[in-house]
Amino acid sequence: MSMGLLAFARWLQQVCLCFWIGGPVVIGAIVAPMAFRHAGLTPEQAGNVVGPSLARLNGLLYATGALLLLAQLAEMRLDLGQTSLARRLRWVRFVCAAAMFGIVLWLGLAVMPRLLGDRAAGRMGDFRIFHQQYGGWTQAQTLLALSVAALTAWLSALPHLTPLRRVEAGPAGSPREGALKDG
Repeated sequence: MSMGLLAFARWLQQVCLCFWIGGPVVIGAIVAPMAFRHAGLTPEQAGNVVGPSLARLNGLLYATGALLLLAQLAEMRLDLGQTSLARRLRWVRFVCAAAMFGIVLWLGLAVMPRLLGDRAAGRMGDFRIFHQQYGGWTQAQTLLALSVAALTAWLSALPHLTPLRRVEAGPAGSPREGALKDG
């Protein structure tokens, strides 16, 4: 049963990382350029498209960030055959994931309301400052997500402590004769 849960935790991490990497890329590389440059919208109209898109993305990242952290904790608990290097790398990966989750929470719950308030009040100087900071922190969050993905890939290639060993031979000709087993 624990192997099934371990496989599920690893799969869930990969799905969550798809949103963490793909979401900001789609908004930054497709939605925002289309809204601001190619759709013929005024800056205010384009902002009315991109702003709600970011808000929805943030909501999705809150959910998938929590799931990602829980899946990483489950993997650390369930993978009993990990080497000390794998254990350390999993903690580094967890800290990176927690940092990116903290960034998105701060951006969505503190910076975004300030951005929207400055824009609505016509304080465009303050809006531009916070908008640049938002963009920079989003890039940092995306780099952390890429780091988490790279660590995940690297961890999947590391050997386990429990090597395969021979199981006692059963009766001659039985399927267990000379079989290999984990740990």
